[in-house]
Amino acid sequence: MKNMEYIDDNRVLWKYYIPLAEIIVDFHDNLKSITKGYASMNYEQARYEEEDLVRLDIHINKEMVGAFSMVVHKDKAFYR
Repeated sequence: MKNMEYIDDNRVLWKYYIPLAEIIVDFHDNLKSITKGYASMNYEQARYEEEDLVRLDIHINKEMVGAFSMVVHKDKAFYR
């Protein structure tokens, strides 16, 4: 969390540093669901950082299906 600012009694502005991959995967949908559509999200790219990423390939009947391949953080590859 970078910053939290109370705009008024009913609104709060939160600023976070979050990897873009975390935002892309269901974050926006979950935000809208939890807040019944009232919350909004804006983002800007802060910086590039080096991370330990791996390519995750899905095999069906011992054949790799390229459409299911994705790049994920090494720590989360097993759970994906």
